[in-house]
Amino acid sequence: MGSILMHFCISDQLRKKYNFGSKFMVGSVLPDIYKRTIMSRDESHFIEKIVEDGYSYHLPNLDRFVEEHKEKITTDDITIGYYAHLVEDYVWFKYVSGLFTKVKEDEDAQDLVRYRSENFEIPHPEKEYSEAMYQDYSNMNEWLYKKYPVDIEEIAFMTREYTNDERAYSIIKEYCCTNKIYRDGKNVFLTEENIERYIKASIELFELEWEKVKNKYNQL
Repeated sequence: MGSILMHFCISDQLRKKYNFGSKFMVGSVLPDIYKRTIMSRDESHFIEKIVEDGYSYHLPNLDRFVEEHKEKITTDDITIGYYAHLVEDYVWFKYVSGLFTKVKEDEDAQDLVRYRSENFEIPHPEKEYSEAMYQDYSNMNEWLYKKYPVDIEEIAFMTREYTNDERAYSIIKEYCCTNKIYRDGKNVFLTEENIERYIKASIELFELEWEKVKNKYNQL
């Protein structure tokens, strides 16, 4: 999934475009806060396993989230922000991760991933991939800040107040305000170009899905 800061950069653009309230930004980080505090990732992100051509993907089930929250999906900024996060992760897992890795169905339970740079021939521990990706995130933080300025302090404060959990504030500050540089700034996976494409694709998919949601549930 994209970094917390990437989610903020995308969601802040959506907030401005649709004139959502400030609590939209709280909702936009809740799946990752809950994943790190009170839920598993599958629960917080409404994950569903999909198998295509022998490779597995774990994607947020957007329809299930909407159906479970249909009473307030078009009226509550927290809920809409949460939905935006899931849309953004759907794009990441469906279209971005595949630029770097694939997971064979029979290796899924063993937490193994295959790198595109090796033509998907060699399985690696998922932990190795995650560590390299999180280091890439840190390398990209300064660039993201400059290009998409977001008030992290305000969002962290509001999220702590909403969840009544000090850990929420600490998690946001830790992952968004770390500018440690790894490997002399040379990323294993991420480039400015593929992040820009991810941001653009996430905004476009949200716009499409949001129109469907409003048309179906706006009268409830």
